[in-house]
Amino acid sequence: MGPGLADYVLTVGKLVSPTGAVPGWVTGVDGNPLAGVLGVGLMGAIVLWVGVDAAAATNDPPHSSPEH
Repeated sequence: MGPGLADYVLTVGKLVSPTGAVPGWVTGVDGNPLAGVLGVGLMGAIVLWVGVDAAAATNDPPHSSPEH
């Protein structure tokens, strides 16, 4: 599921309706909630969450450089 599909679902499904009370660069450009600071922050949080979860699942100890 790419950002195009998510945007389509939000737009066509009318799941969000911008009120104009907050600037567009915060909530989304042209009513697209994934194109603002909050959308980018949410996507970043998801990436971090998945990355930490994947790292924990591997159970690999951290690599250290050999001592001389």
